[in-house]
Amino acid sequence: MGKKKRKKLAKKVDTAIAKRAITLEDVLHAGIGVLADAENRGKKKIFRRQVERGRSVAAFGRTATADLMAAATVDPGSDRLRNPAIAYRPGGGGWYDIEIGEYTVGRVQGEDAAAKRAGQLLAAFAALSAEDQQSHLTGVRPGGGGWYSVHVEGIPVRKVRGREEAQAAFDEIAALNP
Repeated sequence: MGKKKRKKLAKKVDTAIAKRAITLEDVLHAGIGVLADAENRGKKKIFRRQVERGRSVAAFGRTATADLMAAATVDPGSDRLRNPAIAYRPGGGGWYDIEIGEYTVGRVQGEDAAAKRAGQLLAAFAALSAEDQQSHLTGVRPGGGGWYSVHVEGIPVRKVRGREEAQAAFDEIAALNP
């Protein structure tokens, strides 16, 4: 799509956001709907394409769109829930690095596996209580019954049985982050 078409589309999107009073939550739910549709059809690239299209339209920074994007940005000093930076990046040879913030938390083969793991981490974050979502713990947390969870930036990355296993899992993550 050319720049003129993207600019025109950005204006239409901005007008729709303002007229329909679309919230950040609405946009998030729409994104989950697109992901669900792509998964249902078995076409995983549809979601990636829509994300890229959304980024290119949002890049024009029109008023209502910019306001939504600002609402998604968290001020570290605020009491709003933070939005974790969970991503995956190609690492070469078909491998992808899974990242939370500045930390690489794992490597997987293939983009589909990377997208799935990033989604699992985001779901784990969403399942946390509001208080735990504010945590920036990077380390091992006891869970009871001999179970421990390894956390990176407050997000549980792995759950293992035994303190030694938990420390080994944390050391694996540390080795990915020289």
